[in-house]
Amino acid sequence: MAHDETKSAATWLDLPATPHQKWSAFAVAGVVLVGLGAFIPFARKPLAELNAFFPSLDAIVVVTDLITAVLLFAQFSISQSRALLALAIGYLFTALIVIPHALTFAGAFSPTGLLGSGPQTGSWLYLFWHIGFAVSLLAYALLKGKTLQEPTTISVKSTITGTIVAVICAVCGLTWLATAGAKLLPPIIVNNQISPFVVYPVGLVILISTIAIAVMATRRWSTLDLWLMVVAFVSISEIAISGLFPTVRFSLGFYASRVLSIVTSSIVLIVLLAEITRLYLQLAHSNAMLRRERDNKLMNLEAMSAAIAHELKQPLGAITLSGEAAVRYLDKTPPNFDQARSLIKT
Repeated sequence: MAHDETKSAATWLDLPATPHQKWSAFAVAGVVLVGLGAFIPFARKPLAELNAFFPSLDAIVVVTDLITAVLLFAQFSISQSRALLALAIGYLFTALIVIPHALTFAGAFSPTGLLGSGPQTGSWLYLFWHIGFAVSLLAYALLKGKTLQEPTTISVKSTITGTIVAVICAVCGLTWLATAGAKLLPPIIVNNQISPFVVYPVGLVILISTIAIAVMATRRWSTLDLWLMVVAFVSISEIAISGLFPTVRFSLGFYASRVLSIVTSSIVLIVLLAEITRLYLQLAHSNAMLRRERDNKLMNLEAMSAAIAHELKQPLGAITLSGEAAVRYLDKTPPNFDQARSLIKT
């Protein structure tokens, strides 16, 4: 059964999760759950305004999500899985929309933020960020097992290029909506307080992420499915502690949610790098075994050649010695042709 599952896997990401991986995933989720329970009672506690802290965290998210997107696009080019394409789009979207989120953060690069941002810009970009990522997780769960129709190298490249262009356009459009078009959106921050309206977009993110977890949990867990469920759970914890519990910016919950955003963006990247390293070690081990086997075969061939040469040298040596003895005998004894003729006649 395990052999059949391995054969049916499109890539190593589709292989069944091992017991060790399951325990590791449950441990990470447990640590986050315990930490969430410890932070919730103090989530509303106001802390110092460290404006430079958030762009630094956003920079980490940009790098980790961008590397994850590149690795997922590479896996998509091999398997042509629509689910991996949707997931790669989600990570790319997150990496790109975090850039204007960092630039428009009030007090980081300017008192009001760059790009003509207003008091609502950062909050709405944060919500767009998490809604888009939650949608990509749900799309991955729903598209699992579906591939492109008759894929070719050209179609795969054009698909990746087209999706990247579409994501860039979407990020630019949402950035414009959160800056110049902010009047079209309901206010999230009112008098430096988080508006009660935030419950609706936060609830939407939690609902979409929960559905994604439920869909992935109903089928055989692959390595990627397992860790994406953990990512979805951490993302729910992050958006909940950021939007549901604190009522002011720069509260303990506000800071804790940004730390969780790094955890959310790093989990899949760490898993990808760990699995790639494991596969590389297996490949290196296999190559070493092949080299040893080749060396053993060469040693056996050399031993066989030496044995054959030894067996051939004995009769050849005897023939050579007999020939040399005959030559020496003929050199010492002149030939008697009359005697030879008489022997022939008889």
